[in-house]
Amino acid sequence: MSEALNPATFDVAEMFLGISYPTEVVMFYTDHGVAYEMHQVEQELVAAIRREDVAAEKAAEARKEELAARGAKNRYEFHLRGQSRDNRAAARNKVLAEYPATHDFLGREVANPDADEMYANLTWSLYIEKVVRPDGAVLIAPDEATVKIIRGNAPDSECAKVEAAIRGFSEGVKDGFELLAQEHDFLSSASPEA
Repeated sequence: MSEALNPATFDVAEMFLGISYPTEVVMFYTDHGVAYEMHQVEQELVAAIRREDVAAEKAAEARKEELAARGAKNRYEFHLRGQSRDNRAAARNKVLAEYPATHDFLGREVANPDADEMYANLTWSLYIEKVVRPDGAVLIAPDEATVKIIRGNAPDSECAKVEAAIRGFSEGVKDGFELLAQEHDFLSSASPEA
């Protein structure tokens, strides 16, 4: 027996039709040497400014521009998109299937670095829609093995940027929903003059 839709009933799938997930583009640099040289030149620039050495300051500025151009040749765009709770749970469950949780004699869960690594790689592969190379070539939806190579070779600071963006989706959406609720409550409450 099937009920016709009426004002009292609706198809729950309709709740999620047309929803969007947040997106973010993270600039991801891969050349460790250029980054370190940029750090050194910045220190030289600060020292030249303190000494009021105009020639050294100009030389450092020129070197920074050169390094920025070199760095741009190794700057990738990571295009990220927020994910549903179901997708995130599926990644967690895949890790737990391969690395079941173990507990010590006090019942505390024992850390498993291999499980943590697998989870990080799966999470990145879930959130990364594409990676754009400086020349415009595109890698669509890198898989877990590709992400493992990226994370294993990339600078820690750049990995931290991607992880911060992924965390930011959850935090930003949570804060946004709280603000929406506050706005709705404010707009729907009766005016004190009424």
